[in-house]
Amino acid sequence: MRDKVMDPHFQLVQKLERRINYLYPESYFPLYSMVSFSQIEYRTALEKGNEQEERIRDMIKTYKINPETSESEIDAIIHQKFKQN
Repeated sequence: MRDKVMDPHFQLVQKLERRINYLYPESYFPLYSMVSFSQIEYRTALEKGNEQEERIRDMIKTYKINPETSESEIDAIIHQKFKQN
């Protein structure tokens, strides 16, 4: 886990996850929250968490998001993605 925390790509995924949760708290729950603070079965939470992480990684790749991408640009991308769903 310690190695992951230092990985810039992991940090970017975490940043996006926090931002999505901030903007859409009623419809996006990070894996940690699902496991720690909900009644969701662990297996279900893990499956959903993996799906969410895959979508975030796709967003990073599709929109070429990097650590220098501004918060307003990230917010616009997130809003666009959530309006599609």
